[in-house]
Amino acid sequence: MSVFAFLILSLLFFSFQFQQKRYAIEKKLEVDKDFLVNSLKIGDLFFITKYVVAFVDSEIVTEAGIRNSADQEWISFYPSDNAPKDSFEGSFTLKSSGIRVQDHFVLGSNSDSPWHLSYAYSISYFFLVNALALSLLISLLFFLLMRKVLVSTAVYFSRPVEALSQDLRFEEIKSLDEIDFKHYSQGTRFKETEDFKNTLTQLLSEISLQQTKLKDFEVLKALNRLSRQVNHDIQSPLGALKMAVSSLPAGTEKHKSLIERAAERIKTIAEDLKVKDPDDFVTTSKVENIDLVKLLGSIIDEKTMEYKNRSVIIDFVANIPQAPLLLDAKEFTRVISNIINNGIEAVNEEKARIKVVLEKETSEYLIKISDNGPGIPEQVLPQIFDQGFTYGKDSGSGMGLAHAKRSLEVWGGSLDVQTSPQGTTLFLRLKP
Repeated sequence: MSVFAFLILSLLFFSFQFQQKRYAIEKKLEVDKDFLVNSLKIGDLFFITKYVVAFVDSEIVTEAGIRNSADQEWISFYPSDNAPKDSFEGSFTLKSSGIRVQDHFVLGSNSDSPWHLSYAYSISYFFLVNALALSLLISLLFFLLMRKVLVSTAVYFSRPVEALSQDLRFEEIKSLDEIDFKHYSQGTRFKETEDFKNTLTQLLSEISLQQTKLKDFEVLKALNRLSRQVNHDIQSPLGALKMAVSSLPAGTEKHKSLIERAAERIKTIAEDLKVKDPDDFVTTSKVENIDLVKLLGSIIDEKTMEYKNRSVIIDFVANIPQAPLLLDAKEFTRVISNIINNGIEAVNEEKARIKVVLEKETSEYLIKISDNGPGIPEQVLPQIFDQGFTYGKDSGSGMGLAHAKRSLEVWGGSLDVQTSPQGTTLFLRLKP
């Protein structure tokens, strides 16, 4: 920074000296311009020569001359033995005595007065050395001042935090509320210790969050081991159930079909229990071509049979004859079944009424699943799709809606909710 200041100051000093010289010269020539032009027009060479000599003797310039710009001839020049062949142009030349600056002043630009007064002046090296020395001195003072300011500012800001950090080394703090941050902020205007407190609070919150995630990971590992054991143990009774179904008497084909589908679902769920991560239920699914109308009808039949003895009413309305779609039928069945179960559990089972409507909306299928429950409280609504969050059920795992939303998003769809004291409706959208 000090080097930059030195260069800037040096340029300013040089520029000021050049401009001061040029301003003094051109100010004088502006005053004398009309006399010179009149003398040139009448050809008074004696006056012109006398003026040029006096101009140089005034020590404002070191050389001067008047030239006719039409024929490029010098009318007068002093000192006469230094008369250049060409007209002066704006330029700088290094001489032994200093920097020689050449320039010219236009006395007239039309054909009646085509004259220029050219001149040269010098800036001594002594002045340049003094200017550089002064620039260096000011830059050094600026550097020392800025260093003092920066050090003082750093100490001013860091002293309270340093004192707080020192005290924290020797005290066992269980909560930030035990620390009197105002004590460390006395005499400061910027409340840097309050910022330190906020940063420390965020850090502790992040540590707490990571500890919670670690605990959740351990829980998931335990659930994974349990899931594998359940998968192993369920195979034998499932095989016995299939054998029993094959022995049902004639005339019970519908019930037999429902039991077979339920048994197949149990087998699929048991196989899925072997998946290492819950997210893999979605990412490892197998898609196939299905008809939503038929698949939803099959699911509703199964759920109606499941709740047959509980006076639960489940209505299904398909406003389109068919709905071809590419997705995982088994996974979709699990999603719809869980949503219907949630709706029934939200109501007194003896009065529960579930309505499932399938329709087409422009370029996507819309499935509306409604219940007649008390609705979801407003403060709970933002969390219902969070994994592990459950509301109103002691045995809830918090997996159902989170898993349903993730599944639909993987299939290119979406899941939204609308609730009121008269009931809750879930909107499932899927693109063909």
